[in-house]
Amino acid sequence: MRHSVLTALLTLAVAATLPLFAQTPPAPTGAPAANLPDIGGPTALWRDASKTPDQRARDLLPRLTLEEKIALMHADGTFTSPGLPRFGIGKMWMSDGPQGVREEIQPVGWNSAGWTNDFSTGMPADVGLAASFDTALGKAFGNVIGEEAFMRKKNIMLCPGLNIMRTPSTAVTPNTSAKTPSSPPAWPWALSPACNPTASPPAPSITP
Repeated sequence: MRHSVLTALLTLAVAATLPLFAQTPPAPTGAPAANLPDIGGPTALWRDASKTPDQRARDLLPRLTLEEKIALMHADGTFTSPGLPRFGIGKMWMSDGPQGVREEIQPVGWNSAGWTNDFSTGMPADVGLAASFDTALGKAFGNVIGEEAFMRKKNIMLCPGLNIMRTPSTAVTPNTSAKTPSSPPAWPWALSPACNPTASPPAPSITP
């Protein structure tokens, strides 16, 4: 079970971070550090961009130290998780969320970082989008978030949200697509791939 969880996390790390860094991570230089597993030479499978993220992650996993595996299981900041410096894999940068890329905040804490170039589009409440049952609109919605997340150098967007809401009193209710068990809206599954900021920004879906 633990092996499967780590493989899944590595798959996410490989898929989410490498496109924003070098397409081929740097080859090892100098002698390897004592007692550390070999990271593999230039032809190591995990360096091969033609392989799937899952294949690369499975090759990478046995090369990690216990400390590196543990580091993948938790964050090192409010919206960051540590990368794998030995392998040239940088931090994963995340952001909320369902209503668009939030303003930049301090590395640890929730106060604003005070940037003046962290603008993004404020999207309508997801609960309204879900009520439309319009998957094309959901994809267009996700494209806006994905494009802006890519430009803001985010690897992962924490969206969409999906939940069964029965009360309007919770603060996050508008951020999720409330549903009924018998009739779940299809739009989150249309939004999710479009919201992926790891690839090149998608072409705009809506022509003005």
